Amino acid sequence: TFSLVAILVNIDVHARTDDLVAARGLTACPDNASFLQFENNRITRRNKEKVMSESKFLGADSSSDIDVRSSGDPTHPTSITVVTQYARFTSNIQMSVTGQAERWSTLETLPAFEVAMLIKNGGQLHVQLMQKIRKQGENWRTKLPGGYLHGPIEEYAQKKILADTGLQFDFQRCKELPPVIGHAEIITPIRLFYTFQWEVVGKPRQGVRLLQLPLQSAIEMSACGEIENDSSFAVLMRLWYLHTTDQL
Repeated sequence: TFSLVAILVNIDVHARTDDLVAARGLTACPDNASFLQFENNRITRRNKEKVMSESKFLGADSSSDIDVRSSGDPTHPTSITVVTQYARFTSNIQMSVTGQAERWSTLETLPAFEVAMLIKNGGQLHVQLMQKIRKQGENWRTKLPGGYLHGPIEEYAQKKILADTGLQFDFQRCKELPPVIGHAEIITPIRLFYTFQWEVVGKPRQGVRLLQLPLQSAIEMSACGEIENDSSFAVLMRLWYLHTTDQL
């Protein structure tokens, strides 16, 4: 996601509409086909060149790993879509409910998942968290085990968490919570699970360490901003509700 955002900063799809119109001597009115044609041709032509020339920032080994698509009339496209193995970015021109031509952009990443591993200890509910450093110079970030899905969740989730944390669990015995999708324009479909059936069978990989806390303490960390991951916070709050209503 972050690699894609880095290249999108360099993609010219967010210039102010009134500046573009003034430069072309056009008026952004609902029936101005010239404006729509100019905008969409500009997006398609200039951004395809930028994306293809800087594909390394999208995590692609070659231009064959990137798919740049246009939809609508090939000569007057209504949108451009950049697709990689990590995410899909779409920018298009549409008419708003107020009758104005507006630019809309969405970023959809790979689907992801998180699993809360629970244990009852002395009448108290504890949760297994992981702390992770993604790159040099970063501070430890606390979240639930999980990540992006690069395969069927039934197989990949167990392999991913075992490789990251040394924790093993049976996916078939997990219970699923309602998913989250992130923001309306930045979409990360995240499936959420919890389980009591897990065990430690190995050690965390480099850059990962484990932290087991009472569920209430984990929620307090979230409230103080020490768990920045919104999906982890959503799981913890739902588990707290189920716990306090005797549904776990």
